[in-house]
Amino acid sequence: MGAFVRGSVAGIDPEARRLRLADGREIRYDAVSFGIGSVVAPPFPVDASPGVGVYPVKPIENLLLARRAIESRVEAGEAVQVLVVGGGTSAFEVAGNTLGLLTGLGVKKPLVTVVTGRGLLCGWPGRARRLAHAALARRGARRITGRVTRLRGDRAELADGGGVRCDVCLVATGTRPPELFAQAGLALGPDGGLSVNAFLQSPLFPEIFGGGDCIHFAPAPLPRAGVYAVRQGPVLFANLLAFLTGRQLTPFGKTGQNFLSLLNCGDGRAILRKGPLVLEGRWCMALKDAIDRRFIRRFAARAISVAP
Repeated sequence: MGAFVRGSVAGIDPEARRLRLADGREIRYDAVSFGIGSVVAPPFPVDASPGVGVYPVKPIENLLLARRAIESRVEAGEAVQVLVVGGGTSAFEVAGNTLGLLTGLGVKKPLVTVVTGRGLLCGWPGRARRLAHAALARRGARRITGRVTRLRGDRAELADGGGVRCDVCLVATGTRPPELFAQAGLALGPDGGLSVNAFLQSPLFPEIFGGGDCIHFAPAPLPRAGVYAVRQGPVLFANLLAFLTGRQLTPFGKTGQNFLSLLNCGDGRAILRKGPLVLEGRWCMALKDAIDRRFIRRFAARAISVAP
């Protein structure tokens, strides 16, 4: 029998096996699994004007708030200057979909600037980077190679002395695990993630499990990519049941990094990468949409099957 509790965890007492929620409630556990994702903290001081919205792209609900802020400004007849800080996959998708949102709202010349520290999609094949540049440039986005040192008023100050005005600032400068685990004194990886063994289990407190972006997989550190959270889900489910019933745990072994990546360009197209193979087009976006929808259908079906 299960029960859904709405709330956010503000503290862990691993010795007492208790979770403290933000509203003061406490929940006792025999076993617990964390899948709380990652957060983004601006790597520069923020002293923004009251009318300027600053939205780190994680936790992901910030993107809905940013969308509403942009829609509200456009509906009020105001020009909206959007700044995206970062050059990774999240920054690219956020920039592309912001352009798509503004175009869909009837804005003829969207004002979107992307400030990338080392360039766009560093570490990706050259063809993917060229396609990403073209996807943003053909819709009028401006790209600046530089580093934001401060957001003051309605202006992002750059290391070279320049600056960019903005009404909405989307920060996609890299993720890190929440500080929840460090505050609880749990074993951590170098990035502050919950350190887990091959069974996705804390080495100090075997009743604590975790998966996805919030963990450090000690046997073979993994990049932060949603594919690992998906792969770890069934293993976590099996190991929680096994732990509670005294059965043998299952190691997580799907650590390969040659997985399919599909980046939403925000214009009905996507960029596909599988190892050295890079493709782009509307069919790539159709494939991404089909994969995502299939996952949601399967997820919903599993949720119904385990409901009391």
